[in-house]
Amino acid sequence: MSNTKTTDNRSYLFLANKDADNIIAKSVGSDYHNFRDLWKKVSNHEIVLDFPPHLDIELNSTCNYHCPFCTPHLRNVGKDIEYMDMTLFHKIINTGAKHGLKSLTLNWINEPLLRNDIANYVAYAKEHGMYDVMFNTNGELLNKEIAKDLILAGLTKLSVSLDAFSEESHKKHRPGGNFKIVIKNINKFLKIRNSMG
Repeated sequence: MSNTKTTDNRSYLFLANKDADNIIAKSVGSDYHNFRDLWKKVSNHEIVLDFPPHLDIELNSTCNYHCPFCTPHLRNVGKDIEYMDMTLFHKIINTGAKHGLKSLTLNWINEPLLRNDIANYVAYAKEHGMYDVMFNTNGELLNKEIAKDLILAGLTKLSVSLDAFSEESHKKHRPGGNFKIVIKNINKFLKIRNSMG
């Protein structure tokens, strides 16, 4: 029984919140549900738009982990790091906003929290009409300060890649990472999020 309870608890803590769409709609307005309906139609190829409703943007080119399943260039943190500057980001968001862009992921395969200024990118996107601004992280750098900054900036969704439930498994799949720090950071983020409403 305890394994089932633990699994259910982990599913609740570490997977998607089933009420996420309703929570976001309360924040950004009821049009969010219309956007999600549009998203489903586009995703199912029921309709084709002139401009995508969602973009994935890679803000930097590296990661702080050395995962064996990832592309080799990301393992060279500190070497040849390329960062998208705010001017180019503004151009992308401004163009997208004119054409109905409403959703944005601020990474694809990198570690976005290597950027100390990521909250500025989140805030700009939110200020320009993005309903969803989200990204995926390994959670290692998700400290208290960045958590607060991201929430205040308007981040709507955060996904933490945690494909291990033991320290030993984490070391194997996520070399360079610290399982205990990631778990601590996730729980801290949830606590901060809840305390900020």
